[in-house]
Amino acid sequence: MPKKIYSFIFLVFTSCISSGPKYETPQDFVEPVTALDLKNIRSLYFSADGNQALYIQNFTNKSPQIMHWNLLKNERRQITHQVGEIYDVAFMPGEKKIIYTSSTDEDKENPVLLRTYFKPDSIDIDTRNTEIYISDISGANIKRITKHSGFDGYFDVHPLKEDIIYTEKSYKYYRIRKGKNQSFPVYISASSDESFPVFSPNGNHLVWLSKKEELITLKVRDKYPNKKTKTIPLKGFTQVSKLSFHPQSEWLLISGIREAGDQNIFALDISSECILQLTYSPGLDTSAIFHPDGQKWYFISDRLGGSDLWQSTYFPTSACENNGEEEKK
Repeated sequence: MPKKIYSFIFLVFTSCISSGPKYETPQDFVEPVTALDLKNIRSLYFSADGNQALYIQNFTNKSPQIMHWNLLKNERRQITHQVGEIYDVAFMPGEKKIIYTSSTDEDKENPVLLRTYFKPDSIDIDTRNTEIYISDISGANIKRITKHSGFDGYFDVHPLKEDIIYTEKSYKYYRIRKGKNQSFPVYISASSDESFPVFSPNGNHLVWLSKKEELITLKVRDKYPNKKTKTIPLKGFTQVSKLSFHPQSEWLLISGIREAGDQNIFALDISSECILQLTYSPGLDTSAIFHPDGQKWYFISDRLGGSDLWQSTYFPTSACENNGEEEKK
């Protein structure tokens, strides 16, 4: 299954650095390093074998565009040439096509100036109105998958069934919907304020975030499409914006803010519910993703002033194995 990170709120990179506490790192902590010479990007997505990558490049004088990188040949090329904003991108199963979100059609169909005048309550400065598209990896043969006025995004694709799970925003709530290519989508959860659905690489797990009365929880469905749902409270977290599975489908990388701190990267074992903190930065660390080899992982950080890619090998699972847990929520 292609590894992906869901790209969350570009404005987070242009905001000022929060003034959280100074962190004391564990004795065995390994500092991350800048990686792959990727700077000013929104997100990174690996192919299943790790030989290809997709990322969204920010430009100074034009809209962000999707780039394809052949890591074996070190060849990069631009896939899209759109005038709208692009936030998420990933490989479809088979890696001959890509799936992404774009604001291009929404900007034409629901111009911000008109919505500001006629429907001011529909304007959300933190969330752009986007639709979901599928195209060839060359960028040709674009098909629009969603036609909902408002936000459609934070998607994932089942590695075997090609079910597309995504989040739709209706008024102030997020709801997760299921669609298979262009078939009629149906809700898979009746609860409100839920987002960021992610399939495990083996296709057995479906997880997503839920928020109710300021409590953030992780919803877990095993043996997909089984509807039996387990709830894991993420106590102490005031914001969680990303989820990404380890290739072995048990650990999740989480980008979030805990206990009035800064946005850092954490790992959660969905079986034991053990949580590990992986970065200790006073800035913004987000969009974490495992490399397909399972030995290293990447994230985007503003610790040097821009939205640059970083790599880490720090993953102290022994803290859970030897001590039962570091923190169980």
